[in-house]
Amino acid sequence: MNILMVGAGLMSESLVRGWLASGVSPEHITMTNRSDRARLTELQTELGVQIVDEEDVNAYDIVVLAMQPDGVIPYVQSKTWSTPLLVSVAAHIEPSELEEASGLPAVCAMPNTPVAHRSGMTGLWFGPENG
Repeated sequence: MNILMVGAGLMSESLVRGWLASGVSPEHITMTNRSDRARLTELQTELGVQIVDEEDVNAYDIVVLAMQPDGVIPYVQSKTWSTPLLVSVAAHIEPSELEEASGLPAVCAMPNTPVAHRSGMTGLWFGPENG
């Protein structure tokens, strides 16, 4: 399973740390971030994950959108989607909005930062395409 994490903020880092602690290999996690390349490089060095400047979203099994909410729909609309599971952890985004923008079923998740220590919880909700 190959995961693309779009964003490199606190929530992205927490999720990636939790996945790594659960046994996911860092070779299966790729991160990208448009606004702070230095942060992305720091996470690569510290966590061993892959990083990319330009991503082919369809090269991944799961694409996690962990960016500021105002960037989510424009990002989704800027890509051509065909295969990945699309997951958003951005606040105030509805699964139906993601499905309309991507043409794929989508799920929204609201994790909290203790997921980095495998002690958090995550609420999930699905759009009509998952129905």
